[in-house]
Amino acid sequence: MPCQQKRRLATSSHLGRVGAAADIADAVAFFTTPDSRWVTGQVLEVNGGLYLGPRASLHH
Repeated sequence: MPCQQKRRLATSSHLGRVGAAADIADAVAFFTTPDSRWVTGQVLEVNGGLYLGPRASLHH
């Protein structure tokens, strides 16, 4: 991905950055632990808030 496009995505993201492979790996790793033993039939959306809509500007 070109740097300019990556910066634009990062500034519009709720977390202020684009996702990384480690973000997905951490979510997958959770399901390998006993902490996930009561999680059944779920879809875990790992998208950094993408579905929340556009990030609000802090400048008025």
